[in-house]
Amino acid sequence: MGAAGTPGAPGTPGARGMTGAIGATGPTGATGPTGAATGATVIARQTTVSVLRPAVGEPITADAACAPGEQVIGGGVRADATDPADMMDMHMQESGPSADGWFGRVAAIAGFRQGSSLVLSVTVYCLEP
Repeated sequence: MGAAGTPGAPGTPGARGMTGAIGATGPTGATGPTGAATGATVIARQTTVSVLRPAVGEPITADAACAPGEQVIGGGVRADATDPADMMDMHMQESGPSADGWFGRVAAIAGFRQGSSLVLSVTVYCLEP
């Protein structure tokens, strides 16, 4: 047998092989530590204003406030008419946080019927310290 010759040039890469089978699921990890209890309490506070036959376009406002030391975390406004026929005769103008609670403003856009009132309820949700 004769002497070994010099190595040849590398060949072209082959085609990609098929994906292998999925491995077995690993074991479940240990349960994490229990979180700290916050003891947080949420208090809803509400203010309601009722105006008999409100003047068209005149804003009716109400503000529901948290107690000192509490934190405002949300709120909302509801406007109703004591006569259901007047429910479409009002316009919500504003609902949002105020310096210490939640503020609402609504106005009549048409005259209310005899004996009907616009009732504005403002609710604030407060987080106790």
